[in-house]
Amino acid sequence: MNKTTIEWVRNPDGSQGYTLNPLVGCSGEGCAVKKVCFARKISRRQAKRCYRCAAFTPHEHFIRFRQVTSGRRKGIFLCDMADWMDRAFPNSYIRSILSFIRRSGHRYYTLTKQADRLRDFHYYPPNLWLGVTVNTLQDLWRVECLEKTDAKVKFVSLEPLYSHIPYLFRYKVDWIIVGAQTRPNLQPQLEWVEDLVDQARKMEVPIFLKNNIQWPLTDRPQEFPKA
Repeated sequence: MNKTTIEWVRNPDGSQGYTLNPLVGCSGEGCAVKKVCFARKISRRQAKRCYRCAAFTPHEHFIRFRQVTSGRRKGIFLCDMADWMDRAFPNSYIRSILSFIRRSGHRYYTLTKQADRLRDFHYYPPNLWLGVTVNTLQDLWRVECLEKTDAKVKFVSLEPLYSHIPYLFRYKVDWIIVGAQTRPNLQPQLEWVEDLVDQARKMEVPIFLKNNIQWPLTDRPQEFPKA
C-alpha cells in the first residue's frame, strides 16, 4: 500500500489517501487510451519484481491485503494498476475483493471501463465508492450500468475527457471527476468543462476538476460527496 498523489483519493479526514493493488493488469477491453495508459507505463517498472506486472498481464496479488491495517480510517484506491472488472479476472477474484472491503472499516474507491460486468454482483458494501470511466459520449452506457447498482456512492471519472458530454446528468450519480490527458498533454475544450460544471451546479452534484485541467478561474471546484 502506498501514499498516492492522485488528488481526489482522500482519507475521510481530508488528508491524502492511498493506493493498493490486489489485482494488476488489463486486457484493454473498452479502453480508448491504451497508448497513453498511465498504469501500463508504470507497470513496466516492476520487471525485477514480477514479470506479469511488467507485461501488464491480468493477475492477482492478494497477499497485499495484509498491508491494510486497522486504526485511523483511510481512503484507498483499489486497483489503480488494473481494471478490477476485467473479464480476465474470474468472479471469485471480484468476490474476494468485495468480501475484503465489507470486512474492512476503511473507504475504498474503484474504477472500471467494463461496466457491464457490474451487474454480475448484487451487493456493493457501503464503504465502497463505485466508479466508471467515461472518455467520450459513446461511453455513457457505462453510467447507465453504474446507476443500476446498489452502491452507496456512485461516481464518474471523465479522464481523459475527449468529447462534449451533454447528457451525463440524465443519470443519477453522486460525484463527477474531470481530468486532462497527460504525457502527452491533451486538454479538453474549455466549453466542455464549463458545461459539466454548470450541469453539476444545476443538479447539485459535487464536481472535482483535477489540477491538470487548464481552468481560467481562481475558483477551481474540487468538491466531494458527503459520505
